[in-house]
Amino acid sequence: MGGGGLAELVRPGRRVALADGVGCPLGVLPELSAAAAAAGGVDLLLGWAAAPLDGLDLGAFASARTIMGGYGLRAAVDAGAVHYLPVRFGAVPALLHGALRPDVLV
Repeated sequence: MGGGGLAELVRPGRRVALADGVGCPLGVLPELSAAAAAAGGVDLLLGWAAAPLDGLDLGAFASARTIMGGYGLRAAVDAGAVHYLPVRFGAVPALLHGALRPDVLV
């Protein structure tokens, strides 16, 4: 990257998928949120969150979806800030290859 970090990758109309579980890059959540807010029109795809994703501003994204909410996203799902997609776990690879294919993986 040419020094712009996530801002170079996060563009309007793109879908960003965030690594989940213990692999979630918590340190970049504020930067990701700022990049999404600046770009506008960015969709977010989340997986399992073991703890709240402090530093992630869900309002910076046009939409936020999860395929497996977990404890960390419970409040956001309950509030309607993150939409839970009720899909079979075995269908996730096809969704990630097709309809939910991310443009950027963080």
